[in-house]
Amino acid sequence: MQAKIYKDFLPFFDAFYKAIENNTALLEKYGDLPQEVQKYLKGIQGLYKNMNGILESKDLARMNVVGKPFDYNYHDVIMKIEDADVEEDTVVREVQKGWLLDGKVLRPAGVAVAKNPPKKEEASKDGEGNDGKESQEDTSGNSDAGGEQEEKQ
Repeated sequence: MQAKIYKDFLPFFDAFYKAIENNTALLEKYGDLPQEVQKYLKGIQGLYKNMNGILESKDLARMNVVGKPFDYNYHDVIMKIEDADVEEDTVVREVQKGWLLDGKVLRPAGVAVAKNPPKKEEASKDGEGNDGKESQEDTSGNSDAGGEQEEKQ
């Protein structure tokens, strides 16, 4: 029953979090806002801190997922983004906050995960490309991926 009540409030918590992000950006960008506006925005930040204290006391917590390997127990893939600089299936963006209640998933995080761009085999066969870099990436990508995953588990 308690989990259902918290789950019903998640959209409110998400909206409040977005408001605080925007509030902080406004204060940083326009430091010369009128004193009344600054007090108002800082008051909202105070409310947010109080709300977070209540959430923490009830063991309700937001997940931090960016940069972590995809895990179907905690994440829902919303989209895939091509990124050669990040290991495939690494969370690169959080689309919707995930929430835990007493350490258990209340709502999985909606995420964007990295997808490696297609390999250019034709370019390396023709001698085009970047000095065999493509074949080096193929070799290191296959051997490193397994090793890194074993270390993380």
